[in-house]
Amino acid sequence: MSCPEGFKVCREGRAVLCLPNPELYKREDGVYEPAWAPVFYNPVMVENRDIAIAFLRWASQSRTLRLVVDPLASTGVRGIRIALEVPQISEVVMGDIDEYAVNIMNINIRLNNVESKVKALHADANELLFSLFRQKAKIEYIDIDPFGSPAPFAFAALYTIRNGGYIAFTATDLAPLEGKYPQKLYRRYGVIGRKNIISKEVAIRNLLAFLAREAAKIDKVIIPLVAYYSRHYIRVYLRIAEGGLRANELLSKCIGSIVICDRCGFVEYFTAIDMQSVTKCPICG
Repeated sequence: MSCPEGFKVCREGRAVLCLPNPELYKREDGVYEPAWAPVFYNPVMVENRDIAIAFLRWASQSRTLRLVVDPLASTGVRGIRIALEVPQISEVVMGDIDEYAVNIMNINIRLNNVESKVKALHADANELLFSLFRQKAKIEYIDIDPFGSPAPFAFAALYTIRNGGYIAFTATDLAPLEGKYPQKLYRRYGVIGRKNIISKEVAIRNLLAFLAREAAKIDKVIIPLVAYYSRHYIRVYLRIAEGGLRANELLSKCIGSIVICDRCGFVEYFTAIDMQSVTKCPICG
């Protein structure tokens, strides 16, 4: 099978795929710019996808993961790799709002002979998740890996995942999450803060706090399993459980404020109530 113009056959993991030819989409400095390609594919994020495979292999040891959904699938590399490399998974549903991306997905599905296990749908990410939910699909794992912020897709993912299921969120909008743009951080994630000396750590906590509040709106609780920062993104893996009382406990005990001294680096955690007593650094004054 030949690839469309502007694409070339590449291998990632066990998958053989038609992917954008990086030689055609380079900036003046010679660096490949994935956003310029007709369908987004970032080879640097192979690390992200490798870790997703490892996580699903681990998760499938303790329970059957029948249905996996990648609603922002682009070329389909993640979903196809999951189908090929995690044999315990029965079905993978991929989606994208870009019809051309869906065409590329279908080419890659046929190229890897996974038609019986993987399907590609032309749909908005949130629409796809709610459509599957209306069909009473029991979604075991959702992978939210957008270009930018996961905030627009968080509620739909949290709402439609089955009790005890897993969700992974990628965020590449590190500047606001770190506090470089405080207004955007507040507007997008409901967090008040600014950049500091442990900004990557705080960025992960800001994302988790946002997801915890989103889940609590529908009486669900997030259980963080893996969280890390790498290159230009942060990534969190969560197990989602039902329970309004558990959500109350998480919000009261785990959501608060981190106070950081710019002079000496002293760090302390406060709840919303304790925060009223913060006046000066106990180390350097």
